[in-house]
Amino acid sequence: MGKKTRFSDYFQLDKTQAQLDFVDVPVETDIPLFVDPYALHISGQDWLRECGNSVVEYFQKLVDQIRKGNNKAALQLLDNFHEPNETHLGFSSARPSGRGWGPTQARQLHEILKNSEVVRSGDLKDLGDYEMFVPGIGPDKISDLATNILKS
Repeated sequence: MGKKTRFSDYFQLDKTQAQLDFVDVPVETDIPLFVDPYALHISGQDWLRECGNSVVEYFQKLVDQIRKGNNKAALQLLDNFHEPNETHLGFSSARPSGRGWGPTQARQLHEILKNSEVVRSGDLKDLGDYEMFVPGIGPDKISDLATNILKS
């Protein structure tokens, strides 16, 4: 198979992963790593904690809109989430080509959340909880959602 070209190789940084303050992703495929919003939220670094707080606030707005019955606003919050292929985080084994979130999945997620007892009760507070309560949501989808929120 051969050695995969990493970001640091491509840009001739001459550093090991331990010497870099970012993940040295392969340039032609994904690496099976994901953004964990909870890890950001509890980080000891202010900037990462702020990122985690942004994700928490975004999803609290989503839950609030659903609980108020404001379906249009909730769907707008779920709109335009796509696979952030530029991060090279995920499961693609060749060129990054994840499916991410489309309008159909956004509507499905909205419907699941709208009918969820944990949303109505106010118990769903963290994006990481979605993995436990929403079928089809795993670390890759949560990472995509968090990455899209943080990019904005």
